[in-house]
Amino acid sequence: MKKIMVFIMIAAVSISFSVQSAFAGSKQHYRWEGVAIGVGAAILGHALLNSCNDRYPCEEVRVYHRPCPPPHRYGYWETRSVWVEPDCRKVWNPGHYDCHGRWFSGRWQMIERSPGYWQEEKVWVSR
Repeated sequence: MKKIMVFIMIAAVSISFSVQSAFAGSKQHYRWEGVAIGVGAAILGHALLNSCNDRYPCEEVRVYHRPCPPPHRYGYWETRSVWVEPDCRKVWNPGHYDCHGRWFSGRWQMIERSPGYWQEEKVWVSR
């Protein structure tokens, strides 16, 4: 059995070397198909190599910009009083009877968390 397989292999190889190249077809016929296959293989190989190459993480590039000098501004600081609104929240007051026995239905009411106040604020007034 081995001898027959070896004989068939030798015959196949010798026939393939003895065939003329004229039977292969035109050289330009499959050129663009070969180019497309080659480009696709190159793109796939490039993607596979880049996915395995994570040894060097991206480093953050620091760029130093010297700050511009501030322009000279003419004016003065003025103190003004500003009203700060009180901090309130809306809560539900459920229905209930008062001390005289009258029924009050439930309603939303505002509860003050902190009272409003005046605050002094410095403001730049330009000339």
